[in-house]
Amino acid sequence: KSLFVIGSRSSGKSSFIIDVFGLNKEELKPTLALDFFCAFHLPEEGYPRKLCNIWELAGGTNYGSVLMTVKAPSDLAAVIMLDLSRPNTLWHTATTSLEIIRKYIETKHKDRLAPVRVPESLKDKLFIKALPIPIFFVGGKYDLFQEFEPEKKRVICQFLRYLAHANYGFLFFYSNKHNNLSKGAKEIMSNYAFDIPLTSQEQFEYNQPLWISPGADSFEAIEGKDSMDISPTLEKYRDLLNNYFPQDEQTNKKYPNNPRFDTNYKEPTIDCLRKERDEALEEVIDEIEKVLRINHNEKDANHLIELKRTR
Repeated sequence: KSLFVIGSRSSGKSSFIIDVFGLNKEELKPTLALDFFCAFHLPEEGYPRKLCNIWELAGGTNYGSVLMTVKAPSDLAAVIMLDLSRPNTLWHTATTSLEIIRKYIETKHKDRLAPVRVPESLKDKLFIKALPIPIFFVGGKYDLFQEFEPEKKRVICQFLRYLAHANYGFLFFYSNKHNNLSKGAKEIMSNYAFDIPLTSQEQFEYNQPLWISPGADSFEAIEGKDSMDISPTLEKYRDLLNNYFPQDEQTNKKYPNNPRFDTNYKEPTIDCLRKERDEALEEVIDEIEKVLRINHNEKDANHLIELKRTR
């Protein structure tokens, strides 16, 4: 099996992967562009072990094109990680992440798209636009979200329930600070990656952590018994969300700090060469600055000083 993990910046994607797949916590470090993990499960004796290849996309949704470098796996699913503690980012992250996945599938899986997975018996089938791969919507940082006012939690949960149901996805909340949520996430992802049976039960109540499998929800239940709108739109829920939490379209346009200053990515040989080049460049800049000041060109000299500060 293969898995893409994308979503909000600093939402805990790496921690989620390491926690639910039982990987070495020493592997936890800031992700640059695209990171790779490999998880495996040892079944009963006599059966081969099962592997799951995992790619984590960094930088929120800034680096969607980087996924195109991954060779199309035959059995793929995607996790969209949404930061519940920052509800003003939900719309942009969710819709942009879905677009990244759709583009990847259309480009890499164009000749082998799986048939639509929505059962014919599902009541809302006509209004569901399922992707040909399993989608998991994960509401991260539930430990912070649970402190929200009930009405705000209701609105967020209503939006996420609609989003998941309209895309025939699995929706569940997660926090590595809650043992039950960590255990539930492990169960869901192990079911996909290693075919381990699910035992948990659905949870639709907004005052509790949501746990809703594909097709278990309905637009009627999401809208409420008194609603006459049997085919609501995503735009309706965007407006509802925006009334409570003005959506920030610019959130994901911040880029990570320069990795050459990050001790997690030390490369002694390369770092030594870089240091030599930097020192040589400093000498050249100093010489040019002296010439400019001799010629009373203070404006360009000050510009050079500013350039040195920002390097």
